[in-house]
Amino acid sequence: MQRESPTFTVEGYLDGVRDFAESANRAQGVRYWAAVLVAVLLLVGVVYVVWESLLFVLTTWL
Repeated sequence: MQRESPTFTVEGYLDGVRDFAESANRAQGVRYWAAVLVAVLLLVGVVYVVWESLLFVLTTWL
């Protein structure tokens, strides 16, 4: 069975994240740690972008 989800929308992207999370929860061994590494790298990237944006805004306004 194939599930049709909206593409190029917020709902479509969230479906992809849900699928990744569900498969990561079922993974074992190396696949589990690879999923953890991907999640950590994504979070580090988000924190970096937010930090750089905050610094840019503060240095521009001050």
